[in-house]
Amino acid sequence: MSSFDALGLRAEILRSLQEIGFTTPTPVQEQAIPLLLSTEKDVVALAQTGTGKTAAFGLPLLQYVDPNDRSVQALVLAPTRELCVQITKDLERFSSHMKGTRAVAVYGGASIRDQIREIQRGVQIVVATPGRLLDMLGRKSVDLGAVDVVVLEEAGWERLEQALRDGDPTGEVQDAWVAREYVRDIYLADTLYDATVALDRATAWCRDPASGPELRTLAKTLTRWR
Repeated sequence: MSSFDALGLRAEILRSLQEIGFTTPTPVQEQAIPLLLSTEKDVVALAQTGTGKTAAFGLPLLQYVDPNDRSVQALVLAPTRELCVQITKDLERFSSHMKGTRAVAVYGGASIRDQIREIQRGVQIVVATPGRLLDMLGRKSVDLGAVDVVVLEEAGWERLEQALRDGDPTGEVQDAWVAREYVRDIYLADTLYDATVALDRATAWCRDPASGPELRTLAKTLTRWR
């Protein structure tokens, strides 16, 4: 098993990992990080809870964030407030030496005005629950036009589908998703069932529908990271 030093991460990230005490990547990190650093393909990953999926997608995500650009460059969707907050905290720890890099958690049950103000201050990464994100999009309080990476944490969960049905009855959000020009999508799952659901969603929602079979073939070789 390699060290984080061998994965091609920027020096600022490696410094943060050293301070946290991360020295050896987990299997999902060891396989996912080099892949995400070397390709712009959409990726589906299957790994059990507690195996380090946040770092597996978060470290490559931070690698490409431009701290000098205060627009939203990455979007992470999570099913619960708790997971949303935890992912944001992890990203903040991983980027502690990347001056100017900010991640903001956006979720229901907290002041939307405060969250809007945080975004207006300038933020590169938004970690959101789908309901609150749809609310902000409806208010035109967040601009996702510069987003390069979208991450779906626990990609098989039904809350995204429910949120889209409730908040997007005309299908405008899904149509925009299919038509967008993001660099890549990253789908993360805890179970084989969820990974299968993620594969179906990835095939349906990828930028180029013709790339669906290629994505499915790729994912089948990558969804055994346990």
